[in-house]
Amino acid sequence: DGGHNCTAGQFVEAETPADMGSVIHVAEAAGGPWQPLKTTLPSCNNPAPWVHSNGTIFIVCGNSLLSAEDPAGPYRSVTTFTHSGGPTGTYEDPYLYIDSRGFHLLYHVYNYDDRQTCTNATVSAHAFSEDGFTWTMGAVQPYTTQIARTDGSTVTVSTRERPKIFFDKSGQMTHLLNAVCSRSECPEDHPCVDCKLQAWDYTLVAPFETARRSVVV
Repeated sequence: DGGHNCTAGQFVEAETPADMGSVIHVAEAAGGPWQPLKTTLPSCNNPAPWVHSNGTIFIVCGNSLLSAEDPAGPYRSVTTFTHSGGPTGTYEDPYLYIDSRGFHLLYHVYNYDDRQTCTNATVSAHAFSEDGFTWTMGAVQPYTTQIARTDGSTVTVSTRERPKIFFDKSGQMTHLLNAVCSRSECPEDHPCVDCKLQAWDYTLVAPFETARRSVVV
């Protein structure tokens, strides 16, 4: 219905054990009821999961890649990695995906030195690995604050966070999704990443150049 009657679903009130770590909720249907699942997953900010075509569950938790055969675990360490060689800043919001070339990670990256004019603000990073064990950080951002529109104009956003990729039924990636802030400039006492606290924020859906179809956003 165009999002007019959205619901967050039903979540079962349950006490979470202090030693549970990051919490995975499970349900039989998208509308719930959702219940916390006790796992061996350690605590981390925004764990990034991906289910491999062979059924193995991979999760990036902090600077570690973990794997398990079941959502409850046990989770075992595959490897650890750093952000050395990537854009300078604070890394968060990892998004993990696997394609024919191997493992990939997209990040939101921010730098408090980016202030006022946000045209060149740091917002992203890309890490990749052929086998999941040895990782390389890309030196340049995979995308920036500059949004190209179909009419040839460009929109500048102050921050571009929470990266996600939409895949079609064939497994082809078609669109990049981000949470963005509509401001292109921020007050001098606020870094670009914090403009979102004072201005309208929205979800940006941007088609890849190789997408088989596009959307108007």
